[in-house]
Amino acid sequence: MSAGTFGVRGFDAVVGNPPYVSYHNMYEVQRGVALEIGKGGPFELGRGSSLWAYFVVHGLTFLKGGGRAAWVLPGSLLQANYGKELLHRLAPHFERVMVISLSQRLFLSEGTDESTEILLCDGWNCGPAINGVEVRSAPNVDTCQQFISSWRDQSLRGSSLNGRAVLTMLTDDTLTEYHGIARHTEVKKLGDLATILIGIVTGANHFFVMNRTRARQAKIPFVSLSLILSKFRFAPSLILSESDMLIAYKDDQNCLLISRPCLGRAALSVRRYFDAFPKALIDTNATFSKRGVWHEPDDGKIPDAFLPYMNHLGPRLVLNSALVNSTNTIHRVYFDPLTTPIQRKLVTISMLSSFSQLSAEIEGRTYGSGVLKHEPSEAARIKLIVPTTNDKRYVESVFSRIEACLRDGQHREASEHSDIMLARLEPQLMNRQKVHKLRLAIEQLRGRRYF
Repeated sequence: MSAGTFGVRGFDAVVGNPPYVSYHNMYEVQRGVALEIGKGGPFELGRGSSLWAYFVVHGLTFLKGGGRAAWVLPGSLLQANYGKELLHRLAPHFERVMVISLSQRLFLSEGTDESTEILLCDGWNCGPAINGVEVRSAPNVDTCQQFISSWRDQSLRGSSLNGRAVLTMLTDDTLTEYHGIARHTEVKKLGDLATILIGIVTGANHFFVMNRTRARQAKIPFVSLSLILSKFRFAPSLILSESDMLIAYKDDQNCLLISRPCLGRAALSVRRYFDAFPKALIDTNATFSKRGVWHEPDDGKIPDAFLPYMNHLGPRLVLNSALVNSTNTIHRVYFDPLTTPIQRKLVTISMLSSFSQLSAEIEGRTYGSGVLKHEPSEAARIKLIVPTTNDKRYVESVFSRIEACLRDGQHREASEHSDIMLARLEPQLMNRQKVHKLRLAIEQLRGRRYF
């Protein structure tokens, strides 16, 4: 279908609110049609783009020169790589391109908890847009309406979209403060200090990860099981201890991985358990096909620490004194072998600082529900202040205080202890005024995630 279908050469405007359907949830027919849209042209979308993006690209074919477009789109417009790539491809062809990022969740009653982005494009084939893609944040619909009115008379201006979209939500003063700290030699990226990998991909967590009741019912001997961190809440503080895992075990949580081979009579029950897995599913499971033995998911690579893939309050680095592995909902962290135990504790403390928590908001992304997510590459970019200090006793005391706060659920107080330590060890980087600015920015961004 094109403008010619309606007997015209083009339309003055295109307006739409396309379906928020991910590529994985499209029907095969939809995928086939979608992949043909924009093929070979400047707006060709990569495989994996959601359905709404193809609607936007197809909508461009209906515009005549100088035309405009307005779209109501999901948060992935600014969060997903394909969304930002599409925006930057639009800018050369339009005179103006702006995204009004709406904090207010508009479609909760419809079962959609996605944030809403209003994409405005004006002057088709009259580009490039002088300011590139501009972004403004609006707390609610009323403010958004005011912005659109200002857009019409060209008095509205936003921050240019360069890099992470969340940067456009922060004030210039906050960004200056943040970047000023980030440039210091004592600031490192987590990826400079450690390698971050996803946890064990079992291919069927419901089958391989169980609680003690299921293990007993299936007559799986303990020798064929190993403790595994399957939920980050099993690690309430800065160290995952054996006692933490035993609590999860006694509470009948899914914290047991069946993987170890077993000999003798006990092996019969293990073999019966594996034989119960449908052969058709074994043959079609991509994860199983990558393993020498399909029912041995544990790679034996015990990490030094853990980092959550998804979190509400911000990421927390947890040292692995329990010497267990984790499932793929939790990232595994392997420190550089040259880092000392006290340096590792410094890093875990620093991760809770206002500076690093803001860095985590900037580097992460959020879809629907407000949960902040970090892929390993994004987690590796989180910045930390890592002081050079020989005061081991002081670091240990701060670590213990933060441990106690976290086990009591006092996350704000734990962050405050981190800030106090950094202000003492690196006074040129952190002081009360800077901490105040950083905390306000964190509250703003977290508030936006859950508006």
